[in-house]
Amino acid sequence: AGVDFGGAGMRFRGATGVIYTGGYSQPITIDASSLSLNGNSGGNVAVGTSTATNILTVETPSNAKGIDFTVSGVKIGSLERATVGSAVSMSLEGATGRPVSINNTNTSNVLIANGGGNVGIGTTSPSTALNVYAASGASGSVATFDSAYGSGGFTTYRDMSAASVTRGYVGYGPTLFTGGATGTFGLRSQGSLA
Repeated sequence: AGVDFGGAGMRFRGATGVIYTGGYSQPITIDASSLSLNGNSGGNVAVGTSTATNILTVETPSNAKGIDFTVSGVKIGSLERATVGSAVSMSLEGATGRPVSINNTNTSNVLIANGGGNVGIGTTSPSTALNVYAASGASGSVATFDSAYGSGGFTTYRDMSAASVTRGYVGYGPTLFTGGATGTFGLRSQGSLA
């Protein structure tokens, strides 16, 4: 039925290729400087399922199940299953008191919804490319745009259907309004202003 390794501590069930310890109830620890799974055959690895559909497949049977990231045994975040509305989805979660960071040290561009779809902040049903919702009890400020540039800051509006022609700006400072003071705020149009 199997082969014992180290007494009754570990068994290998040859007919099914299963390695288990203590009647399946004890964890298996692998102590090595490096570990290669299917390194030569180019196969896939599955966790929680016998069907590996990609290089690594993790079966998540219920919400909040997935992959934890820890430092010295302390959880700092996780990639886990979540239900959004009626759809089972994937969620990147930060641990309590720990923010989730994207490109924390790398200066490469970050692409979100590059294949289509909308981005929602504070809402699970965004209706525009960027939909920001301030929940009840918020201070009234929906979004904040900060600029560390000494000559002001502004947002640019471009017409992507017309070869990225700039249509106007909203912001402050002499960079946007020639001769204006640093605190000058307003709208600058590149064409007719209705």
